[in-house]
Amino acid sequence: MDPTKLRARGFQTGKGARGPTSGGGDLGAWTETPEQKRKRLENEVMGVAAPGSGGAGGAGDRDVRKQRDEETARRVRKLEEKRKGESLYERHREKVGEKEDDDPSKRAFDYSKDMAGGMRIDGTKRKEMIRKAGEFGSKFSGGSYL
Repeated sequence: MDPTKLRARGFQTGKGARGPTSGGGDLGAWTETPEQKRKRLENEVMGVAAPGSGGAGGAGDRDVRKQRDEETARRVRKLEEKRKGESLYERHREKVGEKEDDDPSKRAFDYSKDMAGGMRIDGTKRKEMIRKAGEFGSKFSGGSYL
């Protein structure tokens, strides 16, 4: 890697921490001989870059990596759902059965149910809230940190 193109970066702990994976013989600027440095600089001035020296292919690599990460996350989610099975709430709901919506004409007056106008949550709102609450696991289960 050309020392003039180095940029400040934080500590790396992943696969990239081991260094470049290209087998092109570029072992770093600190190991190159003066002849290799001269030839490399001449090639850069002439516009000839060594293969894998990080030209315009960076954006394509990023897209491929992102697509691969998304595919991996999808497979992990699918396997986790298969391994975990149903949640305890879903099991309980099946066992008890879905209670029908409360019909005021079939029961006695209850102030908390009948008079709390804005606080009423019908079955569809309740199901929507439960569905949204179930999605919290997926929001925090994975992510991209860079």
